[in-house]
Order: sequence, then structure tokens, then C-alpha cells
Amino acid sequence: GCAFKTYPDQGQQHVASYDAKVKYNSFPPTSGTHHQTPVIWGAYEDVVPAVAEVHNLEHGGVIIHYGDAVSEEIREQLQAFYRDSPNAMLLAPLAGLGDRVSLTAWTRLATCKTFDESAFAAFRSAYRGNGPERFRIGDLMPGT
Repeated sequence: GCAFKTYPDQGQQHVASYDAKVKYNSFPPTSGTHHQTPVIWGAYEDVVPAVAEVHNLEHGGVIIHYGDAVSEEIREQLQAFYRDSPNAMLLAPLAGLGDRVSLTAWTRLATCKTFDESAFAAFRSAYRGNGPERFRIGDLMPGT
């Protein structure tokens, strides 16, 4: 139930402003210019600026986004999946996704209509910890 694509690497340039206007080759972004400080790892109830969270991908993180039309049932499944293994993970809503869910890693994007635990686990297993700046997954804990 997911569409998967690999995108060309757009580099790792840093900017100092969250208001920087950056053009990405994917939605949500999978690489490219981003804020110099990564987002604190965790689950968010509000949209996180793309220019900020791309830094987390650079460090090997996986980001799960969900659109505003995603059902409460699927949101609860995403929360449970996140809580099961939260290191190097971000979970946040994303305007423009509608009824879809996405998983991103550096240059990788899966877009899904529903929650598929085995597909999500396979994506996380394959790509978490594999950004261009590698950190130990155990060091990328929620709240850090």
C-alpha cells in the first residue's frame, strides 16, 4: 500500500534561519539545504518546519508525517509504532499530505494510504542510521 522512490541527493548545506526559502526535489523533502540545528527527536502535534527536520535525516533519522485527513485510528497506530522504537525518529503532522502518511530518510520516500506495520518496520530497519552524517541510533533518543 505504499509508493517508494529514491531521490537525487541535494546536498547538506546549512542555513541559520528557519525562514530560509529552500526548494526541494521531493515532498516531504529527503535531502538538501537545511537549518544548522536538528529538531529535538520526538513526536510532535504541530507541523515542524521542513528546513529544520532535514537535518535529522542527515543524521540518519526517519521521519513519519501524516496529513490532516488521516483517521484517528491510523494516527494512534503511528503513535504506537513510534513509541515501539523512538530513537532517531520524528513523528509529526504535515500540511499538504491530506489522507496520506509518509516515511522519509536521506534521499528515500515512501508515501502510503494506510498504516502497514511490516512495510513501516522494513523502511525503518533499512534506512534508520544511514544518513550521510552517521550517529549511533542509541544516541538519538527522544528529547535530545
